[in-house]
Amino acid sequence: MMNNKGFTLIELIAIVVILGVLMLITVPNMAGIIKNNKEIAATEDVNRMVNNAKARFNVKSAKYPANENSCVVLSMAFINTNDDLKKGINGGKYLQNESFIVVRKDSKDSGVYEYNFYVRIVEEFEGEKFEIPLVEAKKFQKDPKGNMPNLAPQVDIDINNIDAETLRAKLSEMQLDCGSIDRIYT
Repeated sequence: MMNNKGFTLIELIAIVVILGVLMLITVPNMAGIIKNNKEIAATEDVNRMVNNAKARFNVKSAKYPANENSCVVLSMAFINTNDDLKKGINGGKYLQNESFIVVRKDSKDSGVYEYNFYVRIVEEFEGEKFEIPLVEAKKFQKDPKGNMPNLAPQVDIDINNIDAETLRAKLSEMQLDCGSIDRIYT
């Protein structure tokens, strides 16, 4: 009498096929979940930057732009008073003087102005830099997927070591027109 305690070749092939099908189903789902979590984290960080900037204006440690089409720039280091903007969305660390928020005074209607917030976030992860390029905060909040390429920075800017005119030119390269830079807060 034969004692069969192992698997037959057919049973092993069936198990391998089943595992393969499970992998085909779960791997793309996991990648989607990770990407979705990064988008949620990025949206939260953009919101946090805008709220921190508004708080700085409210306590009068920063002043809004004075004239139409003029801008003020606040580094992440300046607005990160709660130290809540450290860890990047990829698991690296945010570069506090390369990440910043630009506030521009725009004319809405005759005599009515609004302040628009533009955010740029640069993260260092495993020796490389990644960025969420300068984007209007409202636009990012509506469509984080379309505004989060998370690529290497196209324009190098260190807010601590730049004058207003050079910064204005660099912002122009990044598709943001500021008639003038009223102040850079570092």
